[in-house]
Amino acid sequence: MESLLGPTLFLLPERNCALVPIRPEYSSELLESGLQLVMFPRMEAALFSERVYYSNRRTASVLQPGTLILFYESAGTSKPGAVVACARVIRSALALRPDIPAETQRHGVLRPTEIDRLGNRREPRNLTYFDNLMRFRNPVRVERLRQIRCVGTLITSARISVEHFRQMVKEGDPCALL
Repeated sequence: MESLLGPTLFLLPERNCALVPIRPEYSSELLESGLQLVMFPRMEAALFSERVYYSNRRTASVLQPGTLILFYESAGTSKPGAVVACARVIRSALALRPDIPAETQRHGVLRPTEIDRLGNRREPRNLTYFDNLMRFRNPVRVERLRQIRCVGTLITSARISVEHFRQMVKEGDPCALL
């Protein structure tokens, strides 16, 4: 139903939810999180409704199909740490970097050398395919996450409650990307 009505996310009581960290330089390309939309994106990922988030293989248990995710953009030189978008995990797969198809790489924003840095070269990477991306009109700052006890380390993907997800969506006021 979410695919038919998308971008739509159903916040059901027992639904898995997660908080996912992303660096500002990748967030601006993958999530279009900048203050101003880019007319000509550097990477192709921004052109697709289905995108890929790369992470260490240990995140596979958190980023399962159907999980709702909040993207936490790490603090940068000109940006405070904040939740900037939400989406839905479609599927997740483990793959060694040389085995990741070129088509899949087009849906993400990491170059092969950046994917290599996600862990041991001989270990597979977690490829999380997501859709129904909605950027927040009002990014929710890290101070607020701490205030409502929603965060842990913010270094790796972590499960959060549906209530915390609902609170972030309410405060973030998401809008659909066209």
